[in-house]
Amino acid sequence: MQVPTYAGPSPGAEQSSSLYLYRSTVNPTRHENSGLVGPIVVTRKGDADADGRPKGVDREIITVFQVFNEIETEYIAVNSKSIEEQVSLSPRCVITYQLHSSPFILSRATTRSAWP
Repeated sequence: MQVPTYAGPSPGAEQSSSLYLYRSTVNPTRHENSGLVGPIVVTRKGDADADGRPKGVDREIITVFQVFNEIETEYIAVNSKSIEEQVSLSPRCVITYQLHSSPFILSRATTRSAWP
C-alpha cells in the first residue's frame, strides 16, 4: 500500500511516527457509524523495526473518542426486528464502551510507550 506523505510525521518532526485515522470516503456518515473507521500508525521510512513498530517503542496506545449514531449504520435493518425497535433505538451510542466504562490504560515507567 502506498501511504500518502501527509499521513506520516512532518519533515523534521521529533516523533518517528504519527497516527492516520482511516475513514471511508464512499459513504462517510453511514460507514463511520457502522464502525468502518480505525487507526493506522505511520512510521517514518527507516525508523521502524522489522515487525513494523517504531524503533524504541514497546507499546503504542491508541484511543478514539467518537459518538456513533446507531440509526445511521449499514446494519440498522439487521439489528432491528421491527419498526417500533428502530424508533426506540437511542440516536447515539458509543461502540463497546460508554459512560466511562473503558478499561484503565496503564503504562509503566519502564515501558517505552507512544501515543501517536
